[in-house]
Amino acid sequence: MLQAAFNKVEEQSTADKPRFKTIFFEKIQYRLCFMVEALTSFDSRIRVLRFLARFSLNQWRKGITDFINFAVKFCEELSCCEDAVVRQNICTFTGFLLGEGRGQDVIGTARVLSVPLRQSLYSILLDRQLDKSGAVRREVILSLAVIQDDEIPNDFPEALERSPKDVILMGLRDSVADCRLTAAYAINVVVPEHADFLIEIASSDPVPNVRAAAIRQLAKLPLTFFTEQQRMDLLRGVIFEDELRFHKLLFKMLFITYSYPNGCHSSIDNKKEGTGVEHKEEIDESAIMNLSQNLRDLKTDHGYGSAAQGLLTVLDFCDDPEAEQLARSSLFVVFDVIREKLQMEHSHLTHFVSSFVNDNTFPEVLSTHNYGTLLDRSLSGTDQAQYAFFWRTLIEYCSNRAEDEVDLRECVHMLAPPLTEMCGLVQKWTSYEPSTDIYCCDEGAAQICDIHQVAILHLLGILRHLDHTDHMGMTEWRCLLLLLLRDRVWSKEITDCAMVDLAEFFFDEKPEQFLATLYDVIAEAIVADSNHSFAKENNGPATSPPKKPRRSLDLRQISACLTSRGSQMRIWALEAAGILGTLDLDIARSVLSGAMEALRSDEEPLKMSVIDVVTDLIAVYGCTDVFIWCHDGAGDSDSGPVFINELIDIVMSKTTGPPLCLKTCECLAKIVLLESFSSDEHYLVEALVALISRMFHSLTSKLPNVKNCLERFFAMYAAVSRKNQLLIVAAFHELMSQIRTASEDDFILRIDIAAALNLIVGSTTKALLKNAPDKKMSVIDVVTDLIAVYGCTDVFIWCHDGAGDSEAGPVFINELIDIVMSKCIFYYFGKNQLLIVAAFHELMSQIRTASEDDFILRIDIAAALNLIVGSTTKALLKNAPDKKDGSVQPNFMREVLQYAVEHRNDTCALLYWETAAALDLDEFPLDDLKQTQQTVADNFEVVTAIATAKNKITSEIQRLMRNVEHAMSTYSARAAAKSKCDSLFQEAEGDDRLTELREKFAHTPGRGRRLFYKREKIHATTLGWPNNTISTEICMMGFSIPAVTNSLITPVQNRTVTPVTRTRPVLARSAKAAATNTTRRWLFGNNDEDDSS
Repeated sequence: MLQAAFNKVEEQSTADKPRFKTIFFEKIQYRLCFMVEALTSFDSRIRVLRFLARFSLNQWRKGITDFINFAVKFCEELSCCEDAVVRQNICTFTGFLLGEGRGQDVIGTARVLSVPLRQSLYSILLDRQLDKSGAVRREVILSLAVIQDDEIPNDFPEALERSPKDVILMGLRDSVADCRLTAAYAINVVVPEHADFLIEIASSDPVPNVRAAAIRQLAKLPLTFFTEQQRMDLLRGVIFEDELRFHKLLFKMLFITYSYPNGCHSSIDNKKEGTGVEHKEEIDESAIMNLSQNLRDLKTDHGYGSAAQGLLTVLDFCDDPEAEQLARSSLFVVFDVIREKLQMEHSHLTHFVSSFVNDNTFPEVLSTHNYGTLLDRSLSGTDQAQYAFFWRTLIEYCSNRAEDEVDLRECVHMLAPPLTEMCGLVQKWTSYEPSTDIYCCDEGAAQICDIHQVAILHLLGILRHLDHTDHMGMTEWRCLLLLLLRDRVWSKEITDCAMVDLAEFFFDEKPEQFLATLYDVIAEAIVADSNHSFAKENNGPATSPPKKPRRSLDLRQISACLTSRGSQMRIWALEAAGILGTLDLDIARSVLSGAMEALRSDEEPLKMSVIDVVTDLIAVYGCTDVFIWCHDGAGDSDSGPVFINELIDIVMSKTTGPPLCLKTCECLAKIVLLESFSSDEHYLVEALVALISRMFHSLTSKLPNVKNCLERFFAMYAAVSRKNQLLIVAAFHELMSQIRTASEDDFILRIDIAAALNLIVGSTTKALLKNAPDKKMSVIDVVTDLIAVYGCTDVFIWCHDGAGDSEAGPVFINELIDIVMSKCIFYYFGKNQLLIVAAFHELMSQIRTASEDDFILRIDIAAALNLIVGSTTKALLKNAPDKKDGSVQPNFMREVLQYAVEHRNDTCALLYWETAAALDLDEFPLDDLKQTQQTVADNFEVVTAIATAKNKITSEIQRLMRNVEHAMSTYSARAAAKSKCDSLFQEAEGDDRLTELREKFAHTPGRGRRLFYKREKIHATTLGWPNNTISTEICMMGFSIPAVTNSLITPVQNRTVTPVTRTRPVLARSAKAAATNTTRRWLFGNNDEDDSS
């Protein structure tokens, strides 16, 4: 009909044709408006819009452009309509036009819509993408989902800048749940990067339906499509879901769908759900009736056991404890779902285990009948570890889900052999020689987390769930554990497991016997290794260890083993020395020198052992004594404790491995935190600089555990006392000094300096000292002036030793010590934030002097400076008793400006100006603001003239000037508002009695507008680092002027009156609706008509 009507229009004369076309399309537009206004049903509306889009495109392909031009113009005009329903339907129509315009051109016929028309339609959808209505944004996502995978031509800049796929991905971040749900269903994942968005939605979206939609989309993809990190992130996000409905949906669609291996010979697809038992032999009816007894004899091929084991091939279960726990929890859920699939969730657990272990598919589940498969030489080390882990997890699942002890014993009996045979299996496994491609056979290498030892670890875990009433089996188990402790090739994880099992199952509540047994084992191991080393050096046979335990282990044997060539032997000796040292002070003093020699070796496991031993001794004897014992014969005592210097070198080394780096950072952070309560602090600044440098170094981004450890440390350290914050300030100066002197490849030049400065500033805020014992003390001016003149290192040495180089030095230092000791600064920690400022200077000093390959040049200097700046804000001293002393940052500003002005050509000049611009000027008094403004103004021309090639310095100075001007205006506004508020309240007390209210308001003074405070946040420019936002609260007052009787002007016309009057009543929504639906005469009509009626 539409085509016939248009043909009649085309038959008109040339003069009448435009007029008839106009009338024709006006008729279409009139009827189409009913559709877009949603005055018809949804199905009818969709059919009409899709038909009109298809018809317009067909006409365009025939060369008639009137319909497509009309449609594009119609969409452009109504895309900005005030009615959200109209805009939504216009987006639907636009999507239909773009969808119908797809295809491929054929010879002689243009099938694809031309680029100008596509640009017009696509621009409409891009504009509506930011619509205030969530329904409109949802329709945009649906419209673009059809063309998201189409090829974008080069002359289509709108789609090149923001493709349909980008719009859909942005919809996943929409604030409206319906938009996120639509985007989750609409997205077509073609690259692994797109899956990150769905994984994030599936893991953290607050709406369960949205998470379920994301999981359904992920379930359509093969599990091999994801990277290992994506798989583990997805598991972490959904494995511990609490909602039962969503929990079942998640694992039914995700785990079971993904876990079937390609080579699994399963007939489950040809069966109904829950009927996965197929008999391979003729079974007697009596056997079927006695199902609980004969289920284990049935041969099944449902494939669920193979599917569950296949899941382990794409999961990580041995890299760290978190991954192992995650894989175990995943298998627990998979077992629950399989029980439900087999319709055994309400039956005894033995039925499930019988069907599971008799699954006639590959790989088969280990059980009592086939556990020897574990020793098959054709299996790789990874396959064996997966077998062992799955076997252990299944037994632990039975232990967790069994209804009673009888059910558990029956399941364990079907899954594992008796304790004696199981110990024999582990014994064979320990003597098993795996292939060299999976096992490191280097005698000098420490076998820490070898895949072969991972399998042994899981087999030892199975022993804990077997029958412990078997006395012969318990004896075999005890001998096996002691044998593992004697052998030096096993990792610390295995020896720890053996010791835990011994303490729990054999020496429970018998600590003396347990320690005596461990003593005998250590003595035998040391003596056996000594005989082996001696025989090897002399090319003679190794003597066998004594049959009886030796109890003559003393310091001489330990000292001899400390020089052994085998690192594992030295580790054992150090641990033995640490145990004896905690009991005997003389042994501790004698062994620490050897420990320091081991700490300087190149073997990281040995260094980690030394750190553990020294940490234990510090916990017993304290830092002071241990540092003195480590220092004996180690050189100049002024250089700081030897142990601390070694730790700093390890932290600042670019070649330090992740385990050693984490261990060293933890130890150094603990010592710095512990030493914040002592008076000896000259080495703490360098330690803080090392920790800040490591925290923001470029290499630390790959070490999340190290970064988390340091973040927790600084959050705790800055809040303990002001002394700690003063040390952080000192670390800032040292950091700047190191950056100045650093060479091109130094460690210090690879840090994020902006983040470091933010950390320093944030760690010196007054709000952190809420519960600090020394928050009443203030030594900011004294310490900062000394640091600015002499530097952190000298000041701390002089304060500690009480001696200087010149005659005036000792006198001044003695006076300073008297002041400090009279105020108990060393005992009440009144300089934490200033120490943080000193840490800033120390950091700068290290950066200046760093060479090309130094550690300090690799830190994230921006993050380090952010830490320093954030640590000196006044907000951290909110509840400190000495908050009246003011903020540290004014002194920090003076030091930074003084150095920046005096050293205009310094390497770290830009860092100083960035730090100054990042300080919170709202904490400054007016005098300090004027002084800062004057200092910058006096040196602006000189500094900018020198820094012509360094435009960033000029911009930072200008930014600082803007901050100062804004802070001064804010200060003036606060002062004016405060004075005005005080005067208004004073006058209001006398003026209230002059105001008379109408009778109907006399008893309802609370119904009017009240005097209120409006808190308005003004966000200043963050000037460098995004995490340092400066917000200021300005107190403003809203005043209400009363309606005075008889319209007389009163003396309080322009003043605040406490008993306020009622404002004009607001028309309710129901009244507005009634007026709109009936008549508007009452708005404009004659009042006489109303009176007459």
